[in-house]
Amino acid sequence: MRKENPLSAEVSLQHRTGRQKVRLMAPVHGFSEVRLSVLPEYGRGTLWSAWLGNGMNLCELHTTGAVDHLVARSELFADAFKLTFHLDRRPLAAGIEGLKRKLLLQRGDSYILSPHAIGVHDMRKGGGCREFNLFVPPLRMAALLEDGMGTFPGEVEKILRNSEGDIFLHQGVMDPGMYLTIAQIHACPFTGSLRGVYLEAKSLELLVLRMHTVLAAPLREATPVKLSRRDLDRVRDAGLVPAQSFQEPPALGTLARTVGLNTTKLKYGFKRQFGTTAFGYLHRLRMAQALDLLRDTDLDVSEISYRVGYGSHSAFSAAFKRELGLRPRDLRKRG
Repeated sequence: MRKENPLSAEVSLQHRTGRQKVRLMAPVHGFSEVRLSVLPEYGRGTLWSAWLGNGMNLCELHTTGAVDHLVARSELFADAFKLTFHLDRRPLAAGIEGLKRKLLLQRGDSYILSPHAIGVHDMRKGGGCREFNLFVPPLRMAALLEDGMGTFPGEVEKILRNSEGDIFLHQGVMDPGMYLTIAQIHACPFTGSLRGVYLEAKSLELLVLRMHTVLAAPLREATPVKLSRRDLDRVRDAGLVPAQSFQEPPALGTLARTVGLNTTKLKYGFKRQFGTTAFGYLHRLRMAQALDLLRDTDLDVSEISYRVGYGSHSAFSAAFKRELGLRPRDLRKRG
């Protein structure tokens, strides 16, 4: 018996020639995925979707060269929470039906949207979109986080206890760990059932990384080191410094003095804000920058390794493979 795939997509386009609506569905048995060409109005690009055995869904829309100004209204996996990661270097005007606030999405922006909410993208002629999405059913979200129910800040309670018809939007910013996890999903080295297991694991990792940014407040309260809002702003400032000089990143003490913190607060701040040490954060930044250069430039791998702070091409290649499961040259071949 044919079973309808819960990964169904309904996209409605409005442009000067009128409206068009397309609904896509596919059969599924366990893990399943589909890659489709976008509607002609979008220009060039693809819509990739994967249904995972853990009940979650992954979806990526990547388009460029819209033939005209258009408004795209999409309803993907309407009953699920939507975690979106904006990867396009071009800003994209967007909105949520039922919310007056308009969004201008920049590269690295991320938001969590409640079920039953409908997103709208406003694309200019020649524009495009590159958006990675993780969809999590409400029961799955609650089960993953149920041990902490009653201790979350109000906004997290609102996510988990959302009732049908409510609209909730949590805005955040991607950290290097999220970039790397999405890159590992793109570069998955497996096929068949192993691919499904790998994507399940990475989808959970991405969910944990994103929810950590929401749950950081109660974690900060439990730390023996008191961090004020001003301290946390300085920790975020510290996170911007290493990328300015990958070849000679500042020592921890120097970085602390630069942003006006002592080293103890900076260490705790990195663990609370970014879920890793300052050194681990630098490593993630290097890998994220390397991914950008591999995908967006024709630079030789040796030049890329130097730009992200590795004195040895072989050391860079080995570190990259440990992180993503592929050597830089192999990732570039995959496109």
